[in-house]
Amino acid sequence: MEFLETDHQLDHNGKHLNIDVVCGMDVIEEKSKHQSMYLGATYYFCTNACQKHFDNFPERYVGDKA
Repeated sequence: MEFLETDHQLDHNGKHLNIDVVCGMDVIEEKSKHQSMYLGATYYFCTNACQKHFDNFPERYVGDKA
């Protein structure tokens, strides 16, 4: 399950939580240095490696969900 920029949860400190669609880790939007746009949605990643995997094959991770 991924969280698009308009579909996210807040953690107990009020930060926006997203799920890294590559590895499934929770990512705090405000702290993430790694993000990509795909089909009008912003995706956040825990590391540069996850972002690169997504950027190379975004349809593998979101398919027609975006």
